[in-house]
Amino acid sequence: MDVLNKKHAIIIFIIPFLFGFSAFTSKTNQGNRLFKEGKTDEALKVYRDAQIDDPQNPVVFYNIGNALSAQGKYEEAEAEFLKALASDDQTLEAKTFYNLGNTYYRMGKLEQSVQMYEKALSIDHDDEDAKYNLELVRKKIKEMMNNQKKRQQEQQQSQDSRKDKSGEKEKGEKEKPEGSSKDQQQQSKDQEKKEPAAASQEKDKKDEKDKKDKDKQPAAGSEQKEQPQEKPGEKQTGQQQQPSDKEMSEEDALRLLNALKQDEKDLMRNQRRGTGRDIYPEKDW
Repeated sequence: MDVLNKKHAIIIFIIPFLFGFSAFTSKTNQGNRLFKEGKTDEALKVYRDAQIDDPQNPVVFYNIGNALSAQGKYEEAEAEFLKALASDDQTLEAKTFYNLGNTYYRMGKLEQSVQMYEKALSIDHDDEDAKYNLELVRKKIKEMMNNQKKRQQEQQQSQDSRKDKSGEKEKGEKEKPEGSSKDQQQQSKDQEKKEPAAASQEKDKKDEKDKKDKDKQPAAGSEQKEQPQEKPGEKQTGQQQQPSDKEMSEEDALRLLNALKQDEKDLMRNQRRGTGRDIYPEKDW
């Protein structure tokens, strides 16, 4: 009788356990099927239900991590995969490392991705997917490093080029005032040479003009000799018709002044025609 009671007790204990295990397995299989069909939202709900039946089962963490990763929730998926690593099953552990490698790759954490693939291969040496992904990520890292180095070189060359251009500009700005000063000094010397020449020409013309005017005027002695004898009644008339020496000098001075002004204009006009430009030309910077 006692033996019969013990058998009944064992059966009563095993039945709920088997029922719970069967429910967890059933939900897990259902979730896996939905996941393979691409119905990640529905699969995640089923995995959550299975977790209620066995909250600490590493398989459920692994499955939930896969669903979250497929939804692009990589940080949440990472947390679930790390929980799944508590499993004693090496096959599950290798798969978890592999999936962590994929998750880190999508997060842009390439170095960590390489580490996860290497750990997966340390458990399963024949995992061809892990080998392929590991080589791919290593090439990606090398390519990024080469691109970064190339960009740094281009930036350095661009900075050097700007410095060279800036240096040439500063050098040109320093040299230009010196050249301008020399041109101005040369122009000033040319002008100084021209001014005495113009003054000399004006003086020669003035002397020539004075000489001509002087030649036209009769000498005082000859004027008295050539003058006819005036009649008593004609003396006043003759004096009105013959200008005095003082009046002739004012007229001559006026004519001389006008002539000098005209000569100065002619001289400046000839100078401009000779040079073809003004004294201080604009410079091409």
